Amino acid sequence: MQTQRGFTLVELMITVIVLAVVAGIAYPSLQWTIARSTTSSDVNRLISDLAFARSEAVQRGLTVTLTPEQGNWSSGWQITDENAELLRETSALGGQAVTSGAGGQGSGPDSITFTSMGRVDSGSQIIRYQHREENPLIDAREIRVSRMGQASVCTTDNSGSCWD
Repeated sequence: MQTQRGFTLVELMITVIVLAVVAGIAYPSLQWTIARSTTSSDVNRLISDLAFARSEAVQRGLTVTLTPEQGNWSSGWQITDENAELLRETSALGGQAVTSGAGGQGSGPDSITFTSMGRVDSGSQIIRYQHREENPLIDAREIRVSRMGQASVCTTDNSGSCWD
């Protein structure tokens, strides 16, 4: 008598069902992990461009301005000097983010301008980043630019408290 090698149809079906159940459990967790990663990436891009704008202002001895595209930080932004020379342009935030002023009010500052000394000319500025997937597992971030031009990030929730 010959011994048969391989899997039976029942064994294959059970394996497929087990894989489907495991994938169904893992998928929601994967979605939030991707959303958190997108949030961190977008916030880091903005922080990097704020540092670049400040550095260029000091290096060139000119006023440098970071302005949102179409008046909306989610659409991206441009960095220009006082002579209207475009220094850098950053595209939209992955189409996944909305930004607003502190506490979720307004649309954030119209622009952030650094003087030749690296300071912000209009006082402290706050840009609030909230991922479109409003979920308690994905906290909003506030990018705070001090009057001295230093940018920092803190995690916030809808109560307005900030930590990190």
